[in-house]
Amino acid sequence: MTDMVTEITFARKKIPAKVKNTFHALGTTYHQHVPLDAIFENCESIGLTPIMEDGEPWKGFLCGEDGQCVFQLAHDNKLVKNLGLSLSWHKMQSGRYQLRRKNIMSENTLQFTKEKSVYVVWTSSDLTEGRGSYFPLYVCESQTTAIRLGKGKYVQGSDCPVTINKAFLIDDSWYAPVHFESATNDDIKQDELNEKKRAIYQKMIEAGLTQAEFDIINTIK
Repeated sequence: MTDMVTEITFARKKIPAKVKNTFHALGTTYHQHVPLDAIFENCESIGLTPIMEDGEPWKGFLCGEDGQCVFQLAHDNKLVKNLGLSLSWHKMQSGRYQLRRKNIMSENTLQFTKEKSVYVVWTSSDLTEGRGSYFPLYVCESQTTAIRLGKGKYVQGSDCPVTINKAFLIDDSWYAPVHFESATNDDIKQDELNEKKRAIYQKMIEAGLTQAEFDIINTIK
């Protein structure tokens, strides 16, 4: 079991090009299922082990048409504090999976490396009286673009207000103002159902079910 108290730093220069190239290839290839085995084997080739919250080696599989998951890593039974695995996947209409992140192994500490000013076009969920919530409709690099895109798309056909905000580059992705939608009661019920399914899937894995067998079960209607 991993010592979850003692933390170590794993030097990125210890990661050979072959391992980095394998991660990149996994992130740019279509798969029959989320390729956890290949990802974990690539980690273990340099002495890194994906672990669960209790320090035990991670066991299970990922399911769902869309999702994301972050894994902690251990080296020599000690928690690695500066690296982790970050997966985000999507199941296409063909039935194959695509990883949305090309940088599977990433820094645990999120630090922005660049920032820039952007023009945010705001609109309302109530275009009749403007009593709804306000959210970004577009995020633009050009003020002219923002004004053009916002014409006639605000309350009662008026032009959208435009504000200047900051965007930050974190882990190869730009982050700018967003609006979070609140979960509906149906969404919450579905989340609870999904959590129960994951618990059942975990029991199936512990009972010895393989990924291939789980894929067969998923094809049964």
